[in-house]
Amino acid sequence: MNRKGLWGLLVGLVIALTVIMWASLQEDTHTPSQVGNVSPPDGEAKLKKIETKVAAVEAAQNKKDESVLKVAQRELVEAIGGRAGKMLQMATDRNLPITMYGKVVDQYGKPVVGARVNLDIAGGGTFAPGTGLTSYVTDSEGKFKVEASGQDVGILSIKHPKLATIVFETGDVSLDLDAVGKYGKKSSWRTYNTPDNPYIIKAWRVERFEDVEYGSGYLEPVPNGKSFEAGGIVATCQREPKVPGKHWREQEGSWSITLKAVDGGIQRTDDLYLNEAPGSGYQPQITVSAMRGGPDYKVQLPAQRFYYTAIDGQWYGSFTASFDPYMEDDVCLVDIEFKYNPNGSRNLALKPRY
Repeated sequence: MNRKGLWGLLVGLVIALTVIMWASLQEDTHTPSQVGNVSPPDGEAKLKKIETKVAAVEAAQNKKDESVLKVAQRELVEAIGGRAGKMLQMATDRNLPITMYGKVVDQYGKPVVGARVNLDIAGGGTFAPGTGLTSYVTDSEGKFKVEASGQDVGILSIKHPKLATIVFETGDVSLDLDAVGKYGKKSSWRTYNTPDNPYIIKAWRVERFEDVEYGSGYLEPVPNGKSFEAGGIVATCQREPKVPGKHWREQEGSWSITLKAVDGGIQRTDDLYLNEAPGSGYQPQITVSAMRGGPDYKVQLPAQRFYYTAIDGQWYGSFTASFDPYMEDDVCLVDIEFKYNPNGSRNLALKPRY
């Protein structure tokens, strides 16, 4: 959620408080109503004061002035008071000063100078956002320094005219207070708080972008039957029948899915970029399989990476594939994202779409 959205919710809180106070004033027309210990005229004055403090907080947020923001947030807490004020204070107290270093390098480990790193610094919830959207430009060593307030550093994008794919090699894309998170890889910005230990972002640098086709979808070969083709990639599937009467994920048996390229070859890779196809090393086909009862049995196999060549060398391409042979009853599912250069070039770098 962006900064305007967050503070829009704050204004919504003010409106809600107004409704509550108005309702309280309507409860008893014979006895002067009270909101806490505030009489109706004082209640209106309090709402006006809260609105003023909300505006002050929003102004400080827009100016990215941390010292002024802290003062404005404290005054807003005091203006609200009561339980709502305490909740806001708790959220505000969770925001911490952040000092973090990052570095953008290319596929050869060389620093990328002049790259714009766009971040979102999240805070302690709706009523105490962090610094919000901000950006930094890398220096002559490819480094940037983050000085902000909040809890979580989210890296949104890296922009540079010669950069293609971005790979976050150190941990996950989001850096928060916790040491673990999605897939056990999330990192803490506290780890990267010195210039000699920056958070490394690797990017693929190219001198010239070419016309590269790309797409995604499902290969859906029929078990023990018809093959399925997309993007020049062909899949066939073999699998054992499900065992009835067990939990749905205990019904699956042994399976194998064979991948080929149309009039070409294929090879597996650990390359994270998939931007430059090899000139050799291709095989006629590759089979991915799992034997039920084996020590490494998996009914699903996510994010496997491949290079391929097709149409008698006219195409070079790459793709990632996630295998789920038992998800559907009548077909085996292979979820793929592919790209290929149809002009015989091994350059597969996609021009960023921004």
